[in-house]
This record gives sequence, structure tokens and C-alpha cells, in this order.
Amino acid sequence: MDHVVNIAIFLLLSIFVTTRGTQIIPGTTPSFKDITSSVFQGSADGVVAAYGDFNNDKKPDVFVITEQGHKVNLWMWVETSKTVPGSSPSVLQKSDKVVISTKTNDSVVTSVVPGDYNGDSMMDLLITTKPNNKAKDLSVPTSAFIYWGNYLTLSIDPDPTVVSEDLYDQPHVMDFNADMIPDLFGATSNGDRYFWTGNSTDRKAIGPIPFNSVTNITTGSTLLKLRKPHSHSFVDMNGDFGADLLVTAADDSGVPKYESWFNVKGNLKWDGAHLPDLPIANPAHVGQSVFVDMDMNGKMDHVVPLCEDEKCTSSSIYVKPFGQKEWVLLAKEFKGAGSSWGFIPPEDNSLVTSTVPIMLWVGDYTLDGYMDAMAIMRNGTDSKASKKIILLENIACTSSDADVCQQGGRTFRVDIEEGIMNIDNPVLTSFCDFYDDGALDIIVTTMTGPNTQPLIHALQNNLHEDASFVKVNVLSGLCFGDCPNGIEPYGVNQPGPMIRYQTTDPDGNQQFCAAGQLSQSAYFSLQQPFVLMGLGQTPNFIDYLTVGIPFTDTPKKHTWTQLIPNSQLIAIPYPPDDPSKWTSKLLVRPSPLIYMTAGVLGATMLFIGAVVGILHWREKREDKEEKRQESHRFHFDAM
Repeated sequence: MDHVVNIAIFLLLSIFVTTRGTQIIPGTTPSFKDITSSVFQGSADGVVAAYGDFNNDKKPDVFVITEQGHKVNLWMWVETSKTVPGSSPSVLQKSDKVVISTKTNDSVVTSVVPGDYNGDSMMDLLITTKPNNKAKDLSVPTSAFIYWGNYLTLSIDPDPTVVSEDLYDQPHVMDFNADMIPDLFGATSNGDRYFWTGNSTDRKAIGPIPFNSVTNITTGSTLLKLRKPHSHSFVDMNGDFGADLLVTAADDSGVPKYESWFNVKGNLKWDGAHLPDLPIANPAHVGQSVFVDMDMNGKMDHVVPLCEDEKCTSSSIYVKPFGQKEWVLLAKEFKGAGSSWGFIPPEDNSLVTSTVPIMLWVGDYTLDGYMDAMAIMRNGTDSKASKKIILLENIACTSSDADVCQQGGRTFRVDIEEGIMNIDNPVLTSFCDFYDDGALDIIVTTMTGPNTQPLIHALQNNLHEDASFVKVNVLSGLCFGDCPNGIEPYGVNQPGPMIRYQTTDPDGNQQFCAAGQLSQSAYFSLQQPFVLMGLGQTPNFIDYLTVGIPFTDTPKKHTWTQLIPNSQLIAIPYPPDDPSKWTSKLLVRPSPLIYMTAGVLGATMLFIGAVVGILHWREKREDKEEKRQESHRFHFDAM
């Protein structure tokens, strides 16, 4: 019988190896499928403006600007199965209670920023507006209002609090005083900088605080006017897990200047020295700054896209790596699908309700641990030019990239994917995760012209390789378990947390990755209220995952160990001042390989059981036959 067991074991190993071979060595090109009709139960119109979990179900809902900028609607995820929750995919459904309309038709909504602006654990909305026909005029002041949300009734108070009707530009959402309640940073129309924050006596009042009164600047330094459109960032720039502030300003000639305000024991301090100018002399268009861990060293690098000429026929991307003083060329000459691609100048973007600067939306859509990017580009400057979404994959430099990769070892390569290239005339795009499966999907807003209706498209990322991920959502930490009205703060959209993991790859090397949560808010940055980082094809546990939040004295951070891959960690920094007591919730999504392995194992056990049963039956039959023959023998001993 031993030889039968050996055969069964051999079959088990053969099936298992074959299964692993077919699952782990598939094609490496992601496939994107249009699922708009499934997600929105039909079609959806409007401009995707922001994401936030309004109904506290741990799924980011979608805020959409409609009716030529006069209304904001909320699309919330709802279960389609009435009997077994989670047994079928959820869909987005338009809410009839969360609707914001401009008080008159004289103004249009230019941005939406969800957040808990009074610390009641319920999501509110910051809305900015401009006069009709002036939405793209950067010289016109901006108005800002906060609409207060109510999770208990799933509604918005129609009477907002006025932040200011004389803002220099769209405000930047951050947490400058580290109280875990979002504040605003910006300037009035005369250029004076302010923070706007709530007070302890009236939780629905937002008051200005002069910037110079709560920050430190080297004596003799001069503050320039803020750049419009700005790309201020609230992110860890020195590796202490506390968010700092990058301010984008401009000199009298319009040349971008970057101020690095570091958090020093709770005070933002600037040494008066701007970052070095970009290497390109007088670029025609400088895009939005974005911070990303380009080379998986656990540090944030400063990335900027730009155009050397007015029509963006010569486009490039530069990076200032963490700890280095100079800018490095990261990518240029974007070629793919038989064309050369370039960024789209802001004035050529068809969206009429707001300026859309040159932008990169970042996310690890390949789940290999290296953050990729996505941009809207065109392959010409005339009316026949095609406008498309271009994926930029973060890859290691090769000898053919010698003119790009002088330093850093990474570059962006154009990744043409047919499912995405089928979408024409995009004006905005962003990464998202429709089904919480760790694969970054894409939402796109398209317009065929300035006077046409914007449409929304949903594209699902069908990754075939069994890559792992970790998803992290950091809450406010103002309460948990004892929150007012029993509302847990899942929908607070907390800006500023820093997340970094450390694990071991299959070769035994240490692997790091870092990302900031909601580091930007203005001009359709469209960042998700969570961080999703790829682990590659690494079946190992995540050795360490560290979360840090803004602090006033000493760093506030906590490290979790031995986390399961393909899981979502909801970090609860409560109480904020005692990281040792922070807790978490871990939501695990098993890999498809686990189900296949379990199926193979079950089938093999059934096979072995059947073999053993057959052998046992044969043995019993032989024993019975042997006894029958024995009973018919003539026993001479009996004579």
C-alpha cells in the first residue's frame, strides 16, 4: 500500500506545482475593462470632484459636480444583495439627501474637499466657488464655505459657514496644530497668508489666524506671493513621520519657488532658502508637485511635471530625491502606440468649471511596490490630436535610458493599454479601488468640448498575477468606542498621516515603501482617503508597518508587526498622545491562490481517501475469500 500513497503524494505535488505555475507566471500587462454600467447602474454625468466615506461603511463614496458647476451630488456605495451582504458587488447610487446647490446661479463650484472640520466624527464638505464665466480666471478671488454633514440622517445642512469670500486661491487642507481636526491654509486676495481653524466655543465657526503668528521664519527672509494654481503639500519631507508643509510660491516673473516648512516641535519653521530652481530655464508650464517613494527606500521624493514650450510638444518629469539638493530628470519623450505624447496645457483642457493644471496622479497599479503614475496627454497640437489617459509605469533604468537615468535608478515608461486607450477626451482621472480587492481601478471624466456634458467612466483593473498588497486607512483618533452618538470616525478624511512598511522579499532582501495620506486637496488632486501599497509577489508577512501622525512635541507613531498580506489595516490613533495604546482593525482579503490551493488540497485528499477506501475494500474481500477457502479444506489433524 506504500507505493499507492507515494503515487498520491506525487500527484498532489504535480497538481500544486502546475497550479502555482499557471497563477504566478502569467502575462504581466494589466487589463482594464469598462464597467461603468455595472458600477453606476447605467450612465453617470458630471465631474468627479472628491472621495470620502460619508456613510461610515468603510467604502469611499464619490462627490460629483453637476449642472455646469451649480450642484454637488453624492454617489454612495450600496449593497445589491438584500439577503447576504457582500455576496454580490456593490454599486454606486445617487443620494437624494446630500445635495449642495449654489445659492444663486451667479457662481459655480470649483472644488470639493471632504473632511471632519469640527471634530464630531461626521464628514463635512469644504466647497469653493467663483463667479460664472470666471472659473478659470486666476485673477478672480475664490470663495470658500463649509457645509456641515450629519451621518445620522445622511444629509447636509443647507446653511453653510462662510470661511472667506476673498481668497487668493483655493485653500489647502492640512492639520497645522496637530489636533487631528483639519485646518485650512491659504491667503486673502491681497496675498497675506492665513490659517483657518475652528475654535473650542463654537464648533461651527472657522476663524483666520495670521500665518506669521504661528510659524517661525529666519530673520530677513521674505515671503513671496503664493503660486496660482498652487500645489501645496502636507507630507513628511524629513523622515520623522510628522507631516511638514511644502508651500509653492512664485517670484515677480512667475518662476515657481518652493518653501520647505519643517515641523520643529509643533511649529512650522523655514530657513528662508528656496529649493533649487528646476533645471529647465523658463519652462512654459510647470505642473503640480507630488510626493512619492520612487525607489522604495521608505522616503518621499518630490516629483514635478513640466512643459518646455507653450504647446507642450516637449514634456518631461523631474524629481528631487529625498536628501538630495538638485533636481534629476526622471522621464521625457513619452512614446507609445506609434505616437509621441505630451502634457495638455491648462488652457486647452475642456473643463470650464475650474482650471486643470498639468498633473500626475500616482498609485501602484502593478502592485510591485513601486509607485506608478497616470497623466492626461495628447499626441499633437492641432484639432486632430488625440487626448488619452497615459499610464506611466515605474521601472528600473536600462542602458537605453542613459540620457534619463543619470541618478536614482528609476524612470517612468509609457504603458499603453487598450482598455484605457478606448476612452477619448479625458479631462480628469484618478485611481480608486471599486471592490476592495487591492487592484487600483480608474475613474475618468470626459468631455468632447467646452459646452458638452461631462461623462463619468469606470475602468476595472483585472490583474492576473497574484501580487499582494496592503491597504491602510488612518482615522482621526479623536475618539473610538466612546464617540458622540456612537459614530465611529471612519469618514473623517484625515490629512497628514505617514505610512511605511518593511518586509522581506523572496530573495531575503529588505523591502521598504512609504506613502502619505491625503497630502494634497486642491485642483482635483483626487487622492483617496487611504493608502494602498503593493508588495509584489511576496507571500511573506509584513514585518513592520509604521503609522505616524502630525505632532507638536515628540513624534507620534506606532508600529504593527507580522501583518497578513492582502489586508486592510484601519489604524486608530486613539488616544493621539499615547501611541502605545493605539489599536487597529485588520480586514483580510484572501488571495485567489488560497482558494485554488484549498481546492487542489481537498481534491487530492478525496483522491487519497478513495484510493485508501478501494484498497481497504479489496483487502476485506480477499480476507473473506481466504476464510471461505480455509473453511473448505480437509483438516487431517481432526482425524
